Parts: sequence; C-alpha cells; structure tokens
Amino acid sequence: MGVADDATEAALSDAVPLAEHPFDATRRQRYDVTRNGAGYAIAEEGEEATVATTPKGVCDAVVARSLRRAIELASLKGWVRVRGALLDLRGSRILLVGPSGAGKTILALRLALGGAVFQGDDSVLLHQGSTFAVPCLPILQPGAEELLPEFARALAPGWLAGGPARVDPCRALETPWRLQIARVDHVVVLERSGQRAMCVASAPAHVLPDLAGALMPVTESRPVMLRALTAMLSGARCHRLSVGDPRETERALRRAAC
Repeated sequence: MGVADDATEAALSDAVPLAEHPFDATRRQRYDVTRNGAGYAIAEEGEEATVATTPKGVCDAVVARSLRRAIELASLKGWVRVRGALLDLRGSRILLVGPSGAGKTILALRLALGGAVFQGDDSVLLHQGSTFAVPCLPILQPGAEELLPEFARALAPGWLAGGPARVDPCRALETPWRLQIARVDHVVVLERSGQRAMCVASAPAHVLPDLAGALMPVTESRPVMLRALTAMLSGARCHRLSVGDPRETERALRRAAC
C-alpha cells in the first residue's frame, strides 16, 4: 500500500486487525493514497476508486473496499455471509444475531472480558456447517465506554471525537486474536424488550427467519444461502434472548450456554 502522509498511515495502522487465521493468502490487493486539492485520492489496483477528505475517511474507504473484495472471494469459494457476532465460551461456539442496535457487540465484548474467546462481531461466514468470523475491528458507539470501561484504553487514537470508535481486542484483552473454523453449538437471537433479560429455548425453525434476515448475499442464490443456514443449525441449540440490563443479559446467556 502507498500512503500520502504519516496521519493517513497511522489511521490505517490503527484500523487493520492483527488477527491470526488458518487461511493462506490467495490474492494481494494494492491501494494507493495521494494528496490532492480536495483531500485524498484513493486508487485500487492502479485505478482511481474514490476520494476522501480526512485520514479517517481514507481509512474507512480502504477498509470497506478491501473487506468487500475479501467477501467476494469467500463467496466464490462457497462461503455464505451472515451479520452476527461469534465467540467461544467454555468450549461451545455461540452465534449472536439480531437487529442493528440490539447489543451484539457490547454483549460479545463483555463475555470476552469474562473469559470467552472473541471471534468477531460484524460478519460470520458459513460453509458446510462450519463458521468463521470476518476479522473486523469492533466499533463502539459513543457511551459504550461506560459499559466497557476496560476497552477505553484500547480505543484507536483519533476516533473519540464524538463519533464511533474502533477498538482493538488484542490491546483490550491483552491476548492474541485467533480466528478458528468451528461448528456452532448455540444460536442466540437477540430481541430488544426493555424488560428483564431472559434467555429461552427455541426451535431451529423459529429462529430460521431471523437468520435469513441477517443474510448478506454476494453471489449466492437464495437456495444456496438457505442450505448453508440449515447445515449450520444442524445439531445447534437455539435460543431467544430478551436484552435488558447488560450485566443481566450476560448472565442469562451464560446460564443458557452451560
């Protein structure tokens, strides 16, 4: 990658996750960032792609475009993408799905602080019943540091000016970020209720519509995506979790996943 200045290089360094994973590189993607009168011009593989006005804007654009290319390659290899968070708790893999703002990131990171192995909170890839989290740095919204004070020291510099902040789980948890392929043991659908946190068992058929709504198709047909969901659900226990107080929500999920 060619960058325009130190500020841009620093922003990109803070946004690139240092995650270990079991895959070999199959393609290299080059981005070049140059200064112009309006800010920064971003080229992808030598061709002009987009422009940005700040180093943060450059970072957002490069991360988004490189992620899109990686997802496209995964799709061509048979992986199906679903929006959700993934973690391993006491030897069991848990997939969290739910509407935007339901608290997947907060819950996953709180569980990680309590000993769970954080895999990811943005996108999960499915293939032949197995799952793998896409390595994206979690993004915390303003106020989240009150629920996750331990992560405040790991917020990337320059991301706290009243807006969302990227956080590096390696720095916050002081442990390597190791991504692994494994089958899901628990599928948990988060629901915003405003009442007491409660986790109840559910049938796979009852959570399938929620999972279908979390699909993020790239090149796959609807039947291919549904088969991937069905294979993932095979052998998994399913739950519906009413989200309430963050601490109660965490305890309710831990009890259900025992």
